[in-house]
Amino acid sequence: MLQLVIRDGGRHSITHLVKNLDIPNATVYRLLATLTEQGLLQPARRGHYIAGPGLLSLTPYLQPSHIAAELARKSLSSLAASSGAIVHMGMLEDDMVTYLVKEGRGNDQLFTREGMQLEAYCTGIGKVLLAGLPPDQQSQYLANGPFVALTPNTTVDVNTLRAELEKVKDQRFAVDNREISPDLYCLAVPVPSNESAISLGISVSRLGGEVDQSNDAVLIASMYKTANEIADILSRDGAT
Repeated sequence: MLQLVIRDGGRHSITHLVKNLDIPNATVYRLLATLTEQGLLQPARRGHYIAGPGLLSLTPYLQPSHIAAELARKSLSSLAASSGAIVHMGMLEDDMVTYLVKEGRGNDQLFTREGMQLEAYCTGIGKVLLAGLPPDQQSQYLANGPFVALTPNTTVDVNTLRAELEKVKDQRFAVDNREISPDLYCLAVPVPSNESAISLGISVSRLGGEVDQSNDAVLIASMYKTANEIADILSRDGAT
């Protein structure tokens, strides 16, 4: 009944909407009273109802990004535990990377936080998502260069970054080797195409002056496995 009322938007009376639901009138009006009391519905005119303020307040939790984050969190937490590193999942938003999930022991040692936005050109997740953009959108992004050097390792030249994105697209992973922070080494892979309305990437971040990179291939394979698992979860649960 709630779905019918919301989709109708107040055009029809409640008696018209529920006539095929086989619900007694007394039950209909009891449900209406409860939903109105909870702020999930509100009367528009006699016998007609629309979404209430309580329902509208839930809108942020219905965003595809929030749903995807919570569906993926368990898988990302497992990857963080097995890798002993800090794991993120993020998306491109207004040419920036928005971090949706942050998991891992000691994650308070890293400056990132859920909901934070960082530049895409110098982050692992940013680069895998930029590499996956259609050519015209990628060119539009690169037209903003040359970029700002956040560390001595940051790629700022447009042509150099374009070539790196081509490499990332071919190998399907990206590296942030101290480009956004001088003590941060990060690997990132894209989440395969899924039913979600957004493109996602995941990363594994390690801190320190010297990071052992000898096991990167094994770690990337684990990241691929997690990314595929997330894609399956999002498709199965309809995170659109």
